[in-house]
Amino acid sequence: MDQRSSLNINTPRLSSLDPYAESTLNSTTYAELTVEAVHFEKLRGLIGHIPNARPFGKGIRFLPKSDVEFKTVQRYLHATARRDIVTRYYALETEKPSKVGIRGLPIDTAPDIIVPELQELDFPAEYVRPIPPQKSRPGCLFYARLGHMGQDRLQKLYEVNTLLNMPGITIEGWRGREGLPQCHRCQAFRHSSVNCHRPQRCVCCGEGHIAADCTKPRDQGPTRANC
Repeated sequence: MDQRSSLNINTPRLSSLDPYAESTLNSTTYAELTVEAVHFEKLRGLIGHIPNARPFGKGIRFLPKSDVEFKTVQRYLHATARRDIVTRYYALETEKPSKVGIRGLPIDTAPDIIVPELQELDFPAEYVRPIPPQKSRPGCLFYARLGHMGQDRLQKLYEVNTLLNMPGITIEGWRGREGLPQCHRCQAFRHSSVNCHRPQRCVCCGEGHIAADCTKPRDQGPTRANC
């Protein structure tokens, strides 16, 4: 499976009521891509061949053919992200985090004590948070993200039935919501926030900050970022 990363180019928009303004915008987009060829020259020097990429929307999609090419492009985009490039990419299969659900712990269990408990059992836990119960899924549930683990290690994790001295624990593979994933950083779809380096957008007001920092009063009603 090809690993993919996207390079998005910020293109100036024209304020015009002319029905043919799109033609002018296409011309501007082409100029931006020509300027971005400077990055392709550098990438060619780093990986030793022409980058495997193609135009995608208003940006460029990279389709690396090897781990070396993927990591080289990834490092280059990280190094330039603070200047003029906005990126998002998908993780390598060997680097994707493992996600599980933990059932059976008391609802008031602090997530920050679950992480070291899993680590003491030699599982690379990184993050844990409680999931509010739903009608279709009653009971307390904790979402846990761990470093990438193979199937053998995951099976060992699923066999754990005691955690924090609490017997009767169930650990199972995480089943996310149905439908397209949505990034909680930029609010776009088809990717998560883990490897997103796009500008932040508040889901409530559409401004450049995370929802937790939003100061818009709740009684005013939300202004959705994607509306």
